[in-house]
Amino acid sequence: MGATIVLHTAFRDASPGEKKALVNFFAHHFPHTPVNNVIEALECALKKRPSFGGFVLSLHDEGKIKAAVIANKTGMEAFHPGHQFVFVAFDRELDKSAVMTFLQKAKAYAKDGISLHLKKDHPAIAYFKDLGFNEEYVELRS
Repeated sequence: MGATIVLHTAFRDASPGEKKALVNFFAHHFPHTPVNNVIEALECALKKRPSFGGFVLSLHDEGKIKAAVIANKTGMEAFHPGHQFVFVAFDRELDKSAVMTFLQKAKAYAKDGISLHLKKDHPAIAYFKDLGFNEEYVELRS
């Protein structure tokens, strides 16, 4: 059986089991990120809490999540990309063509632009640059 891409939105909600699997997938890939941050981003994308919504896209193969994106709408389309890719993760065993196909699908669902934050040494930077993303801003935090 081949890989399947699954889209969840406020109108096409994820089941409790699917939500748990997504949270566990991101927790595995972002071990230093509090799980509550993943849950908040997921709930905002699915409009389970006050937000502009968004979507969750996941790639499944052999009953397991192999890649996923949580994209939140920003509500600022007039001056900022309409979506923020809050969490993006994929298993290392996926080949580049599978990752690129998956990311192209995610990009297609975010019709009003995308922003994302990555650490300088993130292994997926090259993939995003290949998809047409470019570095425009420096983020400063306090």
